[in-house]
Amino acid sequence: MPTRTGAMRMSHAGSLFPRLLAVTGIGLLHVLVYFIVTRLTLLRPHDAFIDPHVALDDQIPHLAWTWPAYWLPYALVPLAAVASIGRLDARAFRRLIAVWAGMVLVGGVIQVVWPAVAPWPAVPALSQRLYHESALILPYATLPSMHVAHVAMAAIVAATVFPSLAVRVAGVASTLLVAVATLTLKEHLALDAVSGLALASAAGLWWRRGVA
Repeated sequence: MPTRTGAMRMSHAGSLFPRLLAVTGIGLLHVLVYFIVTRLTLLRPHDAFIDPHVALDDQIPHLAWTWPAYWLPYALVPLAAVASIGRLDARAFRRLIAVWAGMVLVGGVIQVVWPAVAPWPAVPALSQRLYHESALILPYATLPSMHVAHVAMAAIVAATVFPSLAVRVAGVASTLLVAVATLTLKEHLALDAVSGLALASAAGLWWRRGVA
């Protein structure tokens, strides 16, 4: 009986370049959605914002030095994509792009409907000072955390294509590292990280079901 991974492997005759463009398109879609979300939610009255604080949030310290892990998705996701997409057959790849794009759009809709208040620290990390002052940045945290969602989705894809214990452990560790960094940098609240993981898990399972 062929394995799911074997069924999804593509022939080497397929071109990788169009796939890289498609994955790049997901990143550009995320930027576009975030920009639109920013503009829409800034029009909302302040009482439309929700405060999803839980007791755990007050116990998590602000550790400004964890910012490299917070930015890890911008290195990890492209690397995982490049390593994985060339091994997917055309059907599995098309479904992956559609599901990943859908995850971005669903995350954007949730952020517009339920904008969450920000846990920004009084003194942000050095890497965040310019970032926080940008007109493109929302004055609140996004629920779900798309940082966590993107890394988790990349981990699911990599673990599907490379079904080894080492890849799975690396994917889980990377996702947890990014989640913890978003909390210790006070970029997100605990429920933001959990909802980001839940969104990616749902998207990943939906993708795998369609290519089994």
